[in-house]
Amino acid sequence: MQPENVAEYQTYPNDLVELSNAYENKPGVSFQILQNPTIRAYFKANVSISTVALQPTYNGRTTNIVKFSVYYVTSDNKPYIDSKTGKTLIFTTADGDQSLTIQHDIIPDLKGLNLTILKTTGGRPTYFRLKVLGCYKPSKLI
Repeated sequence: MQPENVAEYQTYPNDLVELSNAYENKPGVSFQILQNPTIRAYFKANVSISTVALQPTYNGRTTNIVKFSVYYVTSDNKPYIDSKTGKTLIFTTADGDQSLTIQHDIIPDLKGLNLTILKTTGGRPTYFRLKVLGCYKPSKLI
């Protein structure tokens, strides 16, 4: 997916940061106020997602982010619930995961995701670049 064409990003609480450079293969975004911001990516059409990753390095700029978590939002704007536990399904990168990747079976019919930066190597998060792999759900006209 090319997020710049399908996603709207915002931070919560508002960090007053412009997120147009937060996409893969862009310069990245550095947060000035928040240590652990939550980035909301809402897609313009429902999607199916299998991988969420942060691009560690691009163009000589390496992120200081070392851990993050993600939970998905369904088409009815509610958190995606794990059918086994009945609780919101939250994925978290493993400690020491240098690829900064969360990969799982494809989850269909999602409106978006909320990603929270949990840990950096020091200071506010820098060079945040989001990569989402999945596909659009085909729609039928009635």
